[in-house]
Amino acid sequence: MSVSSTAAPRKRENRIIRFLRYRLIYIRRHPASPSELALSVFLGVLSAFIVPVGHPIMAIFLAWCCRCNKTVACLATIIHVAPMYPVTWPLQYAIGSAIVPGSPLWSDIESRLMHRQSPLHFLHELLDMGLPFIIAFTLGGIVIGLVLGASLGILTFRSVTSFRHHRELKRQEIHRAQF
Repeated sequence: MSVSSTAAPRKRENRIIRFLRYRLIYIRRHPASPSELALSVFLGVLSAFIVPVGHPIMAIFLAWCCRCNKTVACLATIIHVAPMYPVTWPLQYAIGSAIVPGSPLWSDIESRLMHRQSPLHFLHELLDMGLPFIIAFTLGGIVIGLVLGASLGILTFRSVTSFRHHRELKRQEIHRAQF
């Protein structure tokens, strides 16, 4: 007896989308208060844009200092992953160089840094650009991190409170149905 498949094949969910959906479910069901979770997301996003490397370590440290959830802060650093660097780093520098006067242009920096072959030449060129580059890059990261972190923190707070409110309404409905 053969069974013919008349139903459409189940479409596999993209791994990244599934991962992010599970992280959102984890955050929404976490027992911490909504304000604590929102602060954790804010600190994670902020730390992701402040430092170019070591986001989770800084997020855990900031969460520890502010006494909020370290796991959620570490998960929020996923917003700034390596494939996004070619987009976000020039944007960070452009915002920072608009604030800091005397910063070199990004095209000059890119031409000086990307055409060197050895890591020693790369570090030497980076040190030659000096403090204006570092200040502009860091300041741009702080601005992006504050804006994006605040908006995602607000969205997290609203999502968690909405989820918990609807969950409580369902519990009350089930409780009423039992009596």
